[in-house]
Amino acid sequence: MINVQYEKGYIPALDGVRGAAILLVILFHCLEDSIYPISILSKIGWVGVDLFFVLSGFLITGILIDTKGKKNFILTFFLKRILRIFPLYYLSLLIFFTVILIPNITSTNYYLNIGHFDNIFYFLTYTQNILFSFKGWGVTDILNHFWSLAIEEQFYLFWPLVVMFFSNKRIILISFLLIFTSLIVRNFYVDNPFSYVFTLSRMDALSIGSISAILIRKNIYLINKYIHYIFVISLSTLFFIVLITHSLKITNIHFIRYGYTVFDILFASLIILTFDTKKIGKITCWIFNIKFLRFLGKYSYGIYVYHWLLYRGLYMSFESYYSLPKVFILPFIALVLLISMLSYHYYEMFFLKYKNRINENTNFKELLSFKNIKTGIKNALRNIQIFFLHFKETINNIPFIRKAIDKEKLAKDKQVLNESLAKTNQDAKYWADISKKRAKDGNFFESTLNRLKQKEQQRIDRELVESNKIKSDANIEGLEAEEEANRDLNKLKEN
Repeated sequence: MINVQYEKGYIPALDGVRGAAILLVILFHCLEDSIYPISILSKIGWVGVDLFFVLSGFLITGILIDTKGKKNFILTFFLKRILRIFPLYYLSLLIFFTVILIPNITSTNYYLNIGHFDNIFYFLTYTQNILFSFKGWGVTDILNHFWSLAIEEQFYLFWPLVVMFFSNKRIILISFLLIFTSLIVRNFYVDNPFSYVFTLSRMDALSIGSISAILIRKNIYLINKYIHYIFVISLSTLFFIVLITHSLKITNIHFIRYGYTVFDILFASLIILTFDTKKIGKITCWIFNIKFLRFLGKYSYGIYVYHWLLYRGLYMSFESYYSLPKVFILPFIALVLLISMLSYHYYEMFFLKYKNRINENTNFKELLSFKNIKTGIKNALRNIQIFFLHFKETINNIPFIRKAIDKEKLAKDKQVLNESLAKTNQDAKYWADISKKRAKDGNFFESTLNRLKQKEQQRIDRELVESNKIKSDANIEGLEAEEEANRDLNKLKEN
């Protein structure tokens, strides 16, 4: 029997549903060519997106019904969705469109082709699924997985108004009309991406989830009476399709025409059975409460956003360049989980704190004031910085990366030391040459000074000799003059 006396809001088992959905997506995108039995799951992994759609329809409709009639319930819903979805989505776009501006980056990886700028408008407005519907998958690649986010955002845009203006019975009627429309559209566009990514082509999943949310709240009698039959019939139908087509591929015509809807019914029944305490529901509840699935579910949004970006932008480049074995996909998946965890705790959590504070009593005028928005942006930028710092630190602490970094640092330090020693030797040689030059110059000055002293002494000696000669000549002349004077005196005496 279905137990509906659950705590409104957080339901642990539904984290496990998210975990199962993202696990299927990872298997489909990254492990398509893996070994048996993983290869079987990977082939059917594309249904993970349908499981996300059904769960979104179930949760969103449930939230809107539970809050309908409360003050500002529509505005509250939109703000909470914005705070949950927008920050990570637009951050990933910012990172991607910044990366492809790096010179020569697009020449090393086809998936980072600069042509993405031609279609940036569609990604900024959550309408890229319409782009893919009419122009095909070849328009872009690394951002292809965002088509499902576009459909969900478009659903969030109009569905609150449907819930607000219509009764539960009319909502169910509108949901059936959308399911019927999806079946018609897919049958007209079987061999076209239109059948898979156009909004009206996939409304059946969200609508079935919405119907389930209403019935589990308003008509539990029908749920208890028929849910197990619905589960068995939908599962049997899918087995029959696989049996006659021998295909689990997304391109299976029978899947496209009506199989998607059958899968959606199966997933809706599984979600409802998580509230069952007996029979099949007991097993279902146990599966979706597995800690690993709940762990994946907690970080499922980040994993979904990052995995394809990193797979196409990073792993495929390494795989093609180094010819990596498929086993190397496992550390890559671990890296995706790590980045998603860091993103959740150091970036998304900032916005989730604000999201959890919003209720019918929130002063939206104050909340949306310029001051609060400015503070919020400032804090968000700081958290982004902290996120990248922690990411860098965490990556650097991975053993083989740390070993490589230490080896590189050691080589760099050795180079710096050698350069320092070479410079020291060069400086020593320079100063030795200077000393030799100065010593040589000193000897030259000393010899020059000695020569000058010698010359000066010779000059003085010559002057002394000349002076003595002059004195001697003067004495001789004096003697001769004296003798002549004496002769003259004697002559006078004789006379």
